[in-house]
Formats: sequence, structure tokens, C-alpha cells
Amino acid sequence: MPPPPHLAYMKPIPILPSSNIDKTIDFYTLLGFKVGGKHDGFVSLWVGDKSCVNLYYREGTDLGKGECIILSEVGQARILFEHLQKHHPPLHQLVYAPGGGEKCEAKPWGFEQFSLLDPDGNKITFASHLTDDENESEVQAPAVPDV
Repeated sequence: MPPPPHLAYMKPIPILPSSNIDKTIDFYTLLGFKVGGKHDGFVSLWVGDKSCVNLYYREGTDLGKGECIILSEVGQARILFEHLQKHHPPLHQLVYAPGGGEKCEAKPWGFEQFSLLDPDGNKITFASHLTDDENESEVQAPAVPDV
């Protein structure tokens, strides 16, 4: 299998547990973070140009497996997805995350993405912005992640 093409990764976006979303928001706003989006039991917090630091929090005490979003430049998630589809050995099939892995697709929050499960069952989402809008100041939060 040839190595994947060089991808211009931007940053990982961890999804972390929170015992109380409102207290999490209070703490991070004291540090200068802004709320990018808040849904039932989920919040996106960001700071810096184009959300150069972005943290997602999900409420709950027994969250089990972890998740991570690896954000790259426009079009890069699709390049990786197509590379994996073309070159991944059939004897070691990738495990695509339910509801988010079989295809690389545009999402309403402005990402094109797909998700895989790592060997420990952690969900790894590869995402790219849909546009390269330099006026964009924050990444909108996706829908509440599956628990």
C-alpha cells in the first residue's frame, strides 16, 4: 500500500467529557474562549483566528470511548478518503464509524468529513472546511455526537 499523500492538517479537535456544560462554559469564557455552538449536552468552545484552538465538550460521566476530529485544509479529507478507498488492503478492512464513515460528505456545519474507528473503538473524524473563506472567524459546532 503506498503511503497517503501529504495532507495539510490544521489541528485536532478533541471531544472531552463535562459533568456540567454550563460550568464548563463559565470556566472557559473566563479564559477568553467563545461559544461556537451549544446543543443539548454539547458545546464547542473556541479562541483565536479561525478557531485556532477549539475544544468540544459532551456532558456525561460515563462517556466510554473517546473521539477526535482532525481538521485539515479545504479538500484534504476527501483526498485521504479516496486514497483509503483505493489503496487499503482488503484483508484488513477499515472500520467506518456508524453513521459517518462510508462516504466523505458535506455536513450542515461547514465540514466535509468521514469517520473511522481506531483499534480501541475511538471515533476519529477527518474533516475539511467546505470553503476557504478567510473571513470565517469560527467553526460551527456539529450536531450532538452519538453517545
